[in-house]
Amino acid sequence: FKDRSEYEEFRELKPTRYDDYVSRFANDGRPRGEFSTYYVYDRFALLQMKEKFPDIKVLLCLRNPIDFLESAYRFIKSSHVGYQLSDNMLEEVKNVSPVEMHSIQRAYFFRFVKDGMDIFGPNLKIVFTDDIREDYQSVLEEVFSFLGVGFDSKTEYPSRVNESQESRSELAMRVVHAIVAVIKKTPFRALLFTVVSKENFIQKIYNLLFKKKSSKVYKFSDKERHELRELMREDTEALFRLVGREF
Repeated sequence: FKDRSEYEEFRELKPTRYDDYVSRFANDGRPRGEFSTYYVYDRFALLQMKEKFPDIKVLLCLRNPIDFLESAYRFIKSSHVGYQLSDNMLEEVKNVSPVEMHSIQRAYFFRFVKDGMDIFGPNLKIVFTDDIREDYQSVLEEVFSFLGVGFDSKTEYPSRVNESQESRSELAMRVVHAIVAVIKKTPFRALLFTVVSKENFIQKIYNLLFKKKSSKVYKFSDKERHELRELMREDTEALFRLVGREF
């Protein structure tokens, strides 16, 4: 995408036809792309990507599966309206529906990563969150090289920490989400979202008035991490062998 507003508009409009999808990207000779955490779970989507864009280059950011579950639970618990998550993290991730972001089924990464590697071959690059934390400039340099984009070693590229947030007011959160839901149902939603997303108006107001850095800590205990590690051992060991990391 050219900038954040172009991405926000694309995300809200959700084009369903291929021609509409492609039309969302400016054709100015520069590399273009988009991202979603859900493509990796959908083999059909990956095959379509390869069919429509044979030379596509794909980045996959991979996280320790247990850290992923912890983060997904924290994200939904602290900022999503309509979810009544139990405070028992372990039981929540083990028993919730597989379609939910924080389901343990989504952390069995081996099959999904292998599909991506089989489909895209050398045009798939895997980066690891641990490496990003340790030296994100070096990771960026590798990514730029992989994408064929010039990297300026003298430029201090910005880093961003995705801090957990929570709502200052549950009522305020519900009101904001209700407004967005109404906009989505109007016949002028495309125009409205174009105007809104260009300035990130709703998000800025929402963040300013209703969101704050989370004061709550949602973490698995050592005992819970051990239980998850043993429960997921077979899949995780296969995954780490596949990508050349230690379990």
